[in-house]
Amino acid sequence: MSELIEFVNRNEELAFLLRHAPPKSKESCAIALRAPSGYGKSALMTRFCANLSDLGINHVIVDPDVRGKTEKREIHDGFFAQACAVALDKAAQSGEISTPTFSAFLKSKRGKLVASRGTGDLYRKAPGFKTWYETLVDYAERTLLKGEYAPPNILNSTNDPAVDLARSYLSESYPSSTVFVFREAQHFDQVSFRFVLDVVRKNNGFFAFFEYTSDQSEFRAQHHEIIKAQGLLGLRFHWYQLLKLKPHHVTYLLRLYTNRDIELSSDYYLSWDGNLRSIEELRYRVTIGGDESASDDLSPWLNDAVEQYRKHIISLNGDQRMLLALINANIQPLSSAVLSDAYSRINARTAYSDPNADVDALLNTHNLITHTEKGELRIDNEDVSEAIETIPAMVSFLAYARKALKECYLEYIEKAEPGDVPLIESVAQAFMFSGVTADSGALVLLVKKVESLVGGAINPKRLIDTVYPLVESDDILFDDDRQLLIRWAIDLLYDTGQYKKALKLIPHASEQSDYIDLLEANCAIESGAHIRAKELLDCLRTSSAASDLEPALVLLEALIARTNNDAESAQQLLEGLIKSTPEQSPFHAYALRFMETVREFPAVIHHTLKSAVIFENLGYFSSEAYSRLASAMHLTRSGDVETAKYQVDVAQKILSSLAGDLHVARNNQGAVELSTLSPNLKQCRNLLDMARWTVEDDYSELVINTNLAITNSLLNMHEHADQLIKASVKILNAPDFGDRDVFWGVAYNAHFVLDRCGKAAEGRRIMQQVASEHEPPIIYRDYWLYRFNLTDEPPDGKYSHMLAKQYHPLFLSHWQIDREGIKSLFSEH
Repeated sequence: MSELIEFVNRNEELAFLLRHAPPKSKESCAIALRAPSGYGKSALMTRFCANLSDLGINHVIVDPDVRGKTEKREIHDGFFAQACAVALDKAAQSGEISTPTFSAFLKSKRGKLVASRGTGDLYRKAPGFKTWYETLVDYAERTLLKGEYAPPNILNSTNDPAVDLARSYLSESYPSSTVFVFREAQHFDQVSFRFVLDVVRKNNGFFAFFEYTSDQSEFRAQHHEIIKAQGLLGLRFHWYQLLKLKPHHVTYLLRLYTNRDIELSSDYYLSWDGNLRSIEELRYRVTIGGDESASDDLSPWLNDAVEQYRKHIISLNGDQRMLLALINANIQPLSSAVLSDAYSRINARTAYSDPNADVDALLNTHNLITHTEKGELRIDNEDVSEAIETIPAMVSFLAYARKALKECYLEYIEKAEPGDVPLIESVAQAFMFSGVTADSGALVLLVKKVESLVGGAINPKRLIDTVYPLVESDDILFDDDRQLLIRWAIDLLYDTGQYKKALKLIPHASEQSDYIDLLEANCAIESGAHIRAKELLDCLRTSSAASDLEPALVLLEALIARTNNDAESAQQLLEGLIKSTPEQSPFHAYALRFMETVREFPAVIHHTLKSAVIFENLGYFSSEAYSRLASAMHLTRSGDVETAKYQVDVAQKILSSLAGDLHVARNNQGAVELSTLSPNLKQCRNLLDMARWTVEDDYSELVINTNLAITNSLLNMHEHADQLIKASVKILNAPDFGDRDVFWGVAYNAHFVLDRCGKAAEGRRIMQQVASEHEPPIIYRDYWLYRFNLTDEPPDGKYSHMLAKQYHPLFLSHWQIDREGIKSLFSEH
């Protein structure tokens, strides 16, 4: 609600908020103040914060500067966590809260930043001055916190390591009994929402209060699922449904802002939807707009605020409507410089005119836009935004606005230096506007430049979310450009493990080449579509280049055979490939790594370690990382935990600089730690939490949830462990993947956790169900039969380290031919 409207009533609601905040509340909690747009949530929260100030309670307001009733733009994973870090940093810099600034926090972590760089590039790449220079510059920037590693750049970056640093800063730096108020919480990204609720769940003095806009009096589906999964509903998560003001309070406001002695009838009150912005707009009409008729008949003004804003906007002059369209189109706050630049591009006649007078009128006379704390301009009112987008006369204004903003950001990219903070946001904005305007040429230009411009500063998943809907459609005029984008999108989807999306996009590619077929076959196997994968392999066998593709075809056949429990055929195929390929070839290395699907440790340790060395020598960085992660699993099971830790550490450093699956490294690092004699449970919990925040597939979520349940159980956090087991069982009952061997490990660990929760019978039931419905795993069969008490004969002595624990940490493996391996078969790619 606008600050123009006086704060009235809401004493009961204010009391509810204060009752769940320090000093009255001693336990961390999450409170959602839920209501439709315009009900006064912000005004109530502002008064709440004023009361906290009077009580001397630390509080931080987190405003993401994202507005709009609809999802006009998908914000990146971790966006709200970074916004929270920015707000805490600001409070620390101003002295409002006694806590380290983000810069001071980074300085304390400088050693880890430098160490995470490693020396890989110095020996993975061909030696030369450029390689040495780039590496030394990167070391210097990490040490001095400059360039990409400057605090503002990290908080603007969308890559996973940057988001991790923001989350770490919050987790480690907020003072106990601090209240965080989140504006526009309905836009919360899932990664940040999980993170915030998890911090609340740990009960370390973190209080989260959400302003949540919902016209249907409910949470968004993904938020509701996260709340349920955290097990906080009714315990530490509460919501308050804000109702519309009572009649006598509405009457008071109407009299106050119209200077009329008005008696509000019950019919008028019932026609009002509760939106206080109706009264604000009525004030404009009566006292400024000069519409005296509004004071005689209130029903039109109380019934539909959006419609009244439509009438208001139509009454503006053309320049004011254009400025309004520019500010609305940008979605996030717009700087005066960009606004002026875009405004000039639209109307060359006014290229040298000053729009300040019209901006001032929109700010102070019409109250349709506001200034942010940084001095940027935004539309703070969702009803105004909806009105702009639903006025037919504004369609052309919005089209011009998007085109002009796109041109601005493209020009900034041309002029910017790599690593500039504005550049990172300019690239994201340029991608968005190029997508909205279906400008395939601009997207092609961006695709070609983005890697060299921003490096790892932008998470590729954010870009693909913009491009994917566009290339999936048939609306782009220039097919050549569309096909280039489709190829780029397929490659990026494959690299980031979004196999199902890649499968949907592949049919849109006009070039149905062997390269595309191989990618599709890999995606089909990963998605469980083995019949389709076999069809593609049969087609590839008839290809003119079949002999060149043979190593890849054999690998895929082995994976299909293994998934169908034909371990003997899979092993024969892999062993044959190892014998027939040169030792320093990528497919020799892939065959060595995939041997873990058919052979047990300790023999397989040699295979995975050797594959990692081959990939390292070839410069196949992501493939090297996944081989090291596989090695860590088998080293851990053999008892060599220290070497396993080293392998995971190297893999994590590699994947942090690529678009790789960091959740795999984090889970495996946590699994290794759980396998030690005295595991650092806090470290395990943090690692597994981070892994869970970014996971996107059921298989990985099942494994990570199980390991996290073990960890919570060992920390005697039985309630949370129980919730995680319930989430795992839900996946067991309806899996979307083909590998069933993992069920045995999940069921065994479920019994361990539930036994500690006092629910041993339920744990035994889960084990019995898995044992009766699924064959024992092909590898480690004797071990699992013994663990499930299906045999009294102890297994081989090599399992002694695994049997020393009452639980069984689960690892994630990567059984895919990485795109760098597929590309090696095609000189043209």
